Amino acid sequence: MLHCIVTGEKLSRSDLRFQNRPDPDRGKKKTANRNRHHTYQAEQALLQLVRDGDMNYRSAMEKAGQLSSGVGISTGDPVKRAILTSSNFTALCTRAAIEGGLTPDTAYTVGDSYIQSLTECKTIADVRTVNHAMYEDFIQRVHRQRYNPKYSQQIQSCAAYIEAHLDEELTLEKLAHEVGYSEYHLSRKFKEETGDNIRDYIKYARIERAKLLLATSDLSVKEIAERLQFCAPSHFARVFREVTGQLPQEYRKENYK
Repeated sequence: MLHCIVTGEKLSRSDLRFQNRPDPDRGKKKTANRNRHHTYQAEQALLQLVRDGDMNYRSAMEKAGQLSSGVGISTGDPVKRAILTSSNFTALCTRAAIEGGLTPDTAYTVGDSYIQSLTECKTIADVRTVNHAMYEDFIQRVHRQRYNPKYSQQIQSCAAYIEAHLDEELTLEKLAHEVGYSEYHLSRKFKEETGDNIRDYIKYARIERAKLLLATSDLSVKEIAERLQFCAPSHFARVFREVTGQLPQEYRKENYK
């Protein structure tokens, strides 16, 4: 058409040669597919670490964070996109933890709790904090479950229940009811198998959770104390120092990520 306008000559179809137009997005598509493949590999590596309860996970998580910007959804809100991505990852970690030995009740309780926390996030930094805390929590739970094979099923169930309900009041009566033992029998068996009485085990488990929250969240010491059922921040600080040798603020200063 342009030739006709310029020269006044009409060309037949046989006078024309057609050239395939290069796809400007072809390179981008190849790069995207390659990135997705790498992201999938990194994701599978992270989930395997959960299944194994492998505490050497930090480098793998950092590598995975550099590969993907999240789920490709149509939204102009990057926080919503981050929440959806982390919620999906939490669901995958929940299933991986079950495959690693956590009871479904414990795994789903933990996963649902973190997904609820994600829905309350206001910034991407908040989402990242919850996501890291969730991943570390599942790793540590599976690690404890897998590397305590000497525990009987009832004592494992009791320990798993404690770990899943650290933010609730935990009584010997409630725990005995959960595993089908009398209070006396549970107390004796727990001490015999773990080396700790139940009260001390709960204390140590709460301090471990407090360490995780201090290192990965912006919750105040007072909020952490309340969440973990300590009667007052001063009591929490005293117990924390008794177990770790540091005050909560000192621990956070050295370990906050």
